[in-house]
Amino acid sequence: MTEKTKALAVRECDFLDLSKENELLQELAQYQARRLEAIRNFLTGEVPAGFIKHKKPRNEPYAEANYMRDQVHLVTNWGDSWQQTQLQVGKTHIHVTGELTITWPNGQTRIYTGNAITAIKMRKDGKGAVDLGFSIKSADSEAWKKAAANAGFCRQLYAAKE
Repeated sequence: MTEKTKALAVRECDFLDLSKENELLQELAQYQARRLEAIRNFLTGEVPAGFIKHKKPRNEPYAEANYMRDQVHLVTNWGDSWQQTQLQVGKTHIHVTGELTITWPNGQTRIYTGNAITAIKMRKDGKGAVDLGFSIKSADSEAWKKAAANAGFCRQLYAAKE
């Protein structure tokens, strides 16, 4: 290998910072551990106690959408997508329906449907919505969570409701 070829090879590999190799290996190990835990949680239907929240006033248990999304991404290795298929905005409520498409690690693709009806947060003076966008996002998240529950995620919390 000539000096010019060596210089080109080094220049092409400049983006690889090998001094951070151990740090990258640690991050990979942490990701793999999180993925294995998510797969175990999916297979058993369990939700770790620290991720269970309670809705007032009935003290109803639930898992936050961000936790469920993280679990879906880890189990499917980012093999999922969400498509909102229907949005109806009424005077007091929003109805959202959507489809969660999951490509499972075995290559099988399935579509799970979820829907939710959420009350629009109204201003105290009764003159319109506080934030219509927030209410739509809230309904969309609830519909997504129902689709994920239909796929089998967080069964400990949602199996009895379905």
